[in-house]
Amino acid sequence: MTPGGTPQTIALFDMINKYKVCTSPNGLAEEMYEPYKPYIFPHGCTYEDQIKIMFDYIFHDLKAKNPRIAIVYAETEFGKKGLYAARSRAKEYGIKLVSELVLNIGSVDASSQVLALKKENVDYVITCNLLPPTITFLKTAEKFNYWPITFGINWSTDDMLVKSCKSAAKNYIGVNFTGGWNDDSPGMAKARMLAKKYNRDPNKMLTSLYTGCVGKATMFLEGLKRAGRNLTPETLKAALETLKDFDTQGILPPITYTSQSHAPTKRSKLYKADIEKGSLIAITGWREPKELTN
Repeated sequence: MTPGGTPQTIALFDMINKYKVCTSPNGLAEEMYEPYKPYIFPHGCTYEDQIKIMFDYIFHDLKAKNPRIAIVYAETEFGKKGLYAARSRAKEYGIKLVSELVLNIGSVDASSQVLALKKENVDYVITCNLLPPTITFLKTAEKFNYWPITFGINWSTDDMLVKSCKSAAKNYIGVNFTGGWNDDSPGMAKARMLAKKYNRDPNKMLTSLYTGCVGKATMFLEGLKRAGRNLTPETLKAALETLKDFDTQGILPPITYTSQSHAPTKRSKLYKADIEKGSLIAITGWREPKELTN
């Protein structure tokens, strides 16, 4: 059902189309659906839209005046998407990023990045990275007594970050298009039930990758039901394209596909680290990027 992340999926575009494999990649760049790709069904808000939501939160919820914003990103396909999105959104808000720094996957220290940001008096850091380097960044920042409000994309919006970082995560806010493990919703109750059914301790929070896959399975199951007994790649594709504001009951935001577009949703939630609970707690409902006017 999924070939993996952004670079893997991009490499397989032609084969997916040739063999008509209905798939839902973990890659969340706009290339997954723009231009229209008939057999690719992304399940979440793009990195670009997640970055926009972070900026909106800084300016509208935190009401920041003249914020000094920087981005720390992985030098990968998805990391660069975050970089370009941050540059663009900063320009839309009439500012320029203070700094753009690389922290690659596999990094075990972020001292140079942290010290550079601290020297520049950066008070908001947007990260576009996976979970381990984001943990590295937060722990290094704590070591240097540097406490910016730090934002992360879906791959680093995970309870594992809070459990690993503890107090280092106190100013961390994540954006994610999946429900939080402890969300009080029917969909997340189902996800916890499935974990227990298949011998996973439901009290040990599973990653948002697990949660997202439960959402995908829910979506594809509905597609299979609608396709009926005459199941082929074409009937499954056509069935999935009838989903309109499909409700996974809190696992994912409402999902819509059509025969012209597989852009699923622009919505995500923001989550803040709760150090005492050792988890990320939703601080907003589903929201999408604001339309900015010049």
